[in-house]
Amino acid sequence: MMLPNHFHDLPLGFRNSGRGVHESSPFTAVVITTIVVSNRPFRKKLKLSFPSPLQPARFLARPNRFLVHATLPSGEVIVAHLADPGRLRELFVPEAPMYLEPAQNPNRKTQWTAALVQDRQSKAWVSLQAARANSLAEIILRQRLLPPLEAWESFRREVAWQNHRFDFLLEKQSGSRLWLEVKSVTLRNKDLGLFPDAVTDRGRRHLLTLKDLAATSGQEAAVLFLTQREDLHAVAPATHIDPAFAAAMAEAGRAGVNFYAFRCRADPSGIAPLEAIPVHLSSPS
Repeated sequence: MMLPNHFHDLPLGFRNSGRGVHESSPFTAVVITTIVVSNRPFRKKLKLSFPSPLQPARFLARPNRFLVHATLPSGEVIVAHLADPGRLRELFVPEAPMYLEPAQNPNRKTQWTAALVQDRQSKAWVSLQAARANSLAEIILRQRLLPPLEAWESFRREVAWQNHRFDFLLEKQSGSRLWLEVKSVTLRNKDLGLFPDAVTDRGRRHLLTLKDLAATSGQEAAVLFLTQREDLHAVAPATHIDPAFAAAMAEAGRAGVNFYAFRCRADPSGIAPLEAIPVHLSSPS
């Protein structure tokens, strides 16, 4: 089944488990189990649009990992759900400009979700919804925007291998397979994106499993870092935050796991992929 080539805006929030269509937000998006990539690249880049207009606000406080307090232009103080549990300390400073997404479910406890925050230094908008990275990755795969992956003919999302579930499985009619894990990058050091921004044992285990796949199964494995902010021009491991992840990244690279990164632009109209950027397997000194 060939995909149409006239899409422009794609709603945020859908996912496909490989067993059918599932929705992670209350609007509808059609996803097929196996997506066949057209031989002809799309001429117009897709953008992930928010399901409803965003509300400007100002950051006040973060009482826990999953909540923020913010002030609306009217002066009303509200509580918003935060989907990204990372530290985000360099972004959540007093009075930082934000955008909030209204909840689609009127019965939800928090009626707002934090969508964007502005970096006070670079002025770039930063997505606060790490789960959007997989939908951005799907755009990149559909449109063949990343040359090292453009030869793969089809892909599936959230596919299990043994006791693990990976974000994508890319396939060819020849039987070749590539297991792809996607990571969202928001931490910045000048123009360098760093991952992770908090210790991630799960991320480390993903890398070691990909290493085993690449070294022993005859299948290919890769990691795609997506910077959900436009002010980053390369990605590297945050060794000072999670040295175990950085060591696993270097080990996986030596075993044949490939690492890619793609810069994206986030703003109140949506999130769009821009261009491939380099990945450093160790943090620059």
